[in-house]
Amino acid sequence: MEFNFRHNDQNFVVTVQKSADGQFSAEIDGRKLPFEYHWISPDCLWLVIDNVLHTVFVSQQGKNYEVFVRGNHSEIADLGSKSQVGRTVAGEIRKSTENIIFAPMPGRILKILVKKNQPVENNQPLFILESMKMENEVQSPREGKIARINFKANDLVSLGDPIIELENLLEK
Repeated sequence: MEFNFRHNDQNFVVTVQKSADGQFSAEIDGRKLPFEYHWISPDCLWLVIDNVLHTVFVSQQGKNYEVFVRGNHSEIADLGSKSQVGRTVAGEIRKSTENIIFAPMPGRILKILVKKNQPVENNQPLFILESMKMENEVQSPREGKIARINFKANDLVSLGDPIIELENLLEK
């Protein structure tokens, strides 16, 4: 995919490629940069370039996207087909977040109410998060099985931290 990337009143053409082994790289002005990305919410992702983690916030504005990194604003425009970027970004968000229950706010995990490999039902309580002296029960958004629990009781979490990962009941 090829994008027009505007940053600090300069335009750059960025070509993003995915190799056969699933690794990504971007070419900017002839310089190739390998990178990894992980969506942590529908509008936020972690981008790892040269072993440095960047938190990136993305906002769609018509056919283009606004990107915010450390308070710096940039714009991305698709130079290919009209809606390819939107479909790709939306598809990647759905694939990478549909099985993850994120912290809805910063706070402290009071109690994890489930165990790994336990089947859960839609709306079943998964954990209790204390935030601003209030206890908030976070429920499962769907039926599934607990694949992974990333935090334990008394851990401090930030908004968007991936607390629990689900898998479909039919998966191994």
